[in-house]
Amino acid sequence: MIINSRAGRFFAHTALMAALFMGSGCSLMHEDLPECAVKQNIHAQAAFIFDYNTSVTDLFDSQVGAVTLYIFDSQGRLVSQTEATNHSISSKSETRTSALNINLDTNLLTEGETYSCYAVGHEHPGDYASLLNTPGAHFLRPAVTPGQHSLIDFYMKLERDENLLVNHSGTKPLHYWATLRRVELTIPAVKEPEEGEAQQPDVELNIEVPLIKITNELTVTFSLPDFPEALNPADFDIYIEDTDGGAHLDMLGNSLGDNTLRYTPYQVLLNTPAPGSAEDPTVSARFGISRLFGGGSMRLVVYDRERDRTTIIPNLPALLAKGREAYPSYNWSTQEYLDRQDKHDINFELGYPVPRWVSVNIDILSWRKRVQLTDL
Repeated sequence: MIINSRAGRFFAHTALMAALFMGSGCSLMHEDLPECAVKQNIHAQAAFIFDYNTSVTDLFDSQVGAVTLYIFDSQGRLVSQTEATNHSISSKSETRTSALNINLDTNLLTEGETYSCYAVGHEHPGDYASLLNTPGAHFLRPAVTPGQHSLIDFYMKLERDENLLVNHSGTKPLHYWATLRRVELTIPAVKEPEEGEAQQPDVELNIEVPLIKITNELTVTFSLPDFPEALNPADFDIYIEDTDGGAHLDMLGNSLGDNTLRYTPYQVLLNTPAPGSAEDPTVSARFGISRLFGGGSMRLVVYDRERDRTTIIPNLPALLAKGREAYPSYNWSTQEYLDRQDKHDINFELGYPVPRWVSVNIDILSWRKRVQLTDL
């Protein structure tokens, strides 16, 4: 019994010394010693920028009403999606004054993995659900669920009726954005700290997702030189035929193929010259159209029902691309210019079957170019 008692006291004394020894490195019992280091946290933020325009400045704040950020793993599976309106996004970026940030839930991301980030946006200052309650045709996108869907399930498709007619219901259409280029986000592997190691600061990750606008405004103005006084907007069917697939796009704004769509103007006006003016009256038709492709065959059709005559402007993207000559200091390709420029303006005299000339106008620069359609 004496031996057992001594052994018990020995083991108890040893356990106490071990506990004190273990607490000697970092313990709350010793206020003069540093606390134990803990594993670093990982924080990540995504900012957005829209400087892919002819002003070459970031117009995200002034134009984009809301964005949805999608994150996919290396297998293309959707990991997370986060939607935020412009006014609700958390804070300004430290590196850019106009790009806004979304905080990412890094608990959904695996250390040591690389993810692909994409974003889509719209002009409406509310979320996607409220956007669908506004007038006009919208770019629809599927409901996708993290863990159930992948990148190939995503698309943006402009609404159309059963006759493939895009109708904006007399309302100026909203603008939409896709991702200009995929952005990678790599989550570093953070190891547990060793005994006595100093506490390391948290890991801060920042990415910036660039956007590209996939919608355009086009104003078409024409006169009737043979019968100027008889010009009446009600006598004309004015529409654009789109065979280029710019209204069915993936995350990067690439065409996924589509039927031939017909755009009708959301507004048609008769412009009457001032009394005594030598100018003829004109008709202006305003359109909202989807992404333009440089090699496309989109065409404008003006049918005069009163005189049974049709005027056609073929190769509309090639014609509008002439506007890049207004920016000689930039070496933009045809496609880059069409993606940067979102407001187009042309005018011409009606001719049959094609006008003798068409003027391409960049009003903000007071720039005009008369183009012979045979030059396209």
